Amino acid sequence: MTPKLKAFETYAGQLEVLASQLLSTPEVCGDRRKDLLVALDGGSSAALRRVVPIEKRRKMGAFFTSSLLAEQALEFFKEPIPDSAVFLDFACGAGDLLLAAARRLPNDQDLQSTLSLWGQRLIGFDLQPEFVRAAKVRLLLLAIEQVAPNAELSIDVHEQFPFLQTADGLTQLEDLSEVTHIIINPSFAKQTVPEGCTWATKKVSSAAVFLHACVSRAEEGTKIVAILPDVLRSGSNYKNWRREIGARATIDEIKLIGRFDKWTDVDVFIIRLTVGADDNQVGETDWWNGIHEQGEVKVSDRFDIEVGGVVPHRDKKEGRWYAYVYSRLLPRWGTIRTFEEHRRSRGKVFKPPFVAVRRTSSPSDEFRAVGTLISGTELVAVENHLIVLKPKDGLVRTCRELLQVLQNPKTNDWLNERIRCRHLTVPALQELPFGGNRNE
Repeated sequence: MTPKLKAFETYAGQLEVLASQLLSTPEVCGDRRKDLLVALDGGSSAALRRVVPIEKRRKMGAFFTSSLLAEQALEFFKEPIPDSAVFLDFACGAGDLLLAAARRLPNDQDLQSTLSLWGQRLIGFDLQPEFVRAAKVRLLLLAIEQVAPNAELSIDVHEQFPFLQTADGLTQLEDLSEVTHIIINPSFAKQTVPEGCTWATKKVSSAAVFLHACVSRAEEGTKIVAILPDVLRSGSNYKNWRREIGARATIDEIKLIGRFDKWTDVDVFIIRLTVGADDNQVGETDWWNGIHEQGEVKVSDRFDIEVGGVVPHRDKKEGRWYAYVYSRLLPRWGTIRTFEEHRRSRGKVFKPPFVAVRRTSSPSDEFRAVGTLISGTELVAVENHLIVLKPKDGLVRTCRELLQVLQNPKTNDWLNERIRCRHLTVPALQELPFGGNRNE
């Protein structure tokens, strides 16, 4: 165990002390009630941020779900949740999603019987024993809040919730026949693709691996709600993954959330699925809301689009001399006719006119797709942080029309629905409506 996670174990011990105090108190009030509410709403996340540096949290993929987002996730099941529901979280962390699930389970006549009932209905796994320990205590605290102890009790939290265990959730998927609802906010960290993977060959988001495992191994009809990074919904590298998910489960609904929280610069979405393939073929547009209107002209109808070919710190400066453009050199919405910089290149070069769009892009930017018109007569080598849009008719006028489209507020809205990653992709620009004035 690392010293930093040892510090989080200390926090879990403090939660146990609070639970012990509350069990011996006939009424939860005053400072202890405040401590209880903090423990149930944000205390664990604050403790994690306080004792584990951001770099380590990213490597571990340890970002706890806020109580607000956890409630959104459980509400996203939409249909009434039966009293007999069995919830499973394969990567439970400190139990935020399980807490939200427990709030939807019935209480029994007293605290101990309520704990026993919840213990049979809540299943969770996490690799960090400190997190599992905290999850158990927080569920006990929630039970105390809802069913106040009427006499001094001695409850050993370690004996409660027998199905919350320290384990790799991906190895605990043998028998899911009793599980009715899966809730998950898996790690967003990168991992090597699992053996036998058919949808990727390199490192991928652990979140993609977890959801694929869920839809592959859960019983048909199982309801799943997952909080996932937007790259899975909109990224080019996850196209095959989306196809596999759609072949194994029905996508009931997707909701864009925005940033995971104010400390985590990752946009997320919530997806609700039902295990078992839909009779209708799932298409790419099922993963976003920017569906084209019938007969609508797209940018790809007017432009050939690809990423610039020069990787500055990798490509050798060999071959012929060419004009050279890169992101920091280009004026926003301006025009370049003569070139200040040249470099040798053996890669693909482009003949003007064309529009160069910066790949780096955030939903918080004033414009998602910032372009520059490249004109002139020289062949141009283009840095790979730029996307090249070359008009099929070869006209400067068409490039200028594109710049107007990119500056239209409706383009921002469309792109923010289509892709909320911190970069633009060729497919997103290909699918962008070229009219720019739709519904006006």
